[in-house]
Amino acid sequence: IASHRTSEASRWLDAARVHFAGNANALYVISSMYGEIDQKQTAEDVLQQALKVDPKNPSVCNDLGYGWVDAGKNLDQGEQLIRTAVAAEPDNSAFLDSLGWALYKRGRFDEAVKYLKQASGGERPDPVVLDHLGDALYRAHQKDDAGAQWKRANDRLDQIGVTRDDLKQLKLQLSAKLEKLKAGNPVL
Repeated sequence: IASHRTSEASRWLDAARVHFAGNANALYVISSMYGEIDQKQTAEDVLQQALKVDPKNPSVCNDLGYGWVDAGKNLDQGEQLIRTAVAAEPDNSAFLDSLGWALYKRGRFDEAVKYLKQASGGERPDPVVLDHLGDALYRAHQKDDAGAQWKRANDRLDQIGVTRDDLKQLKLQLSAKLEKLKAGNPVL
């Protein structure tokens, strides 16, 4: 039944993609729906289509750039897309996290820390952002600060409750990082 529903959803999304071919915001939503049915490459293709329609759309630029950077591909172009998003919305913590993560992936750890600290501000920071900050601090040779951020991320996960699979995986990764750090072993 699940594969039938995925196939049906894919057909609907394919039709919507054609119908909304000139609307970057609609394509952005359609892309995320492809992602929900685990069609990652099609989701990326739709983001690229949306980028052609509106090359300055901050959400499209951020998501496409982050996807590339996180996968370790198109790092230059991905960073540039993310910088376009940050220029449009300089206080958007998701965009700041993406830029910090792009810099991290490029080995520019001190710069990454700057943006990730901005992204992790606020009363209820995203645990993924805190994990990214911890990773950047660790690579910037600030191990105690890294451990504090990983613990903060772990505590945030406990506060919000872990229901999504990606957050369950993050919880396991954080526990492993904290154990290695406590034992004095290399973490990353």
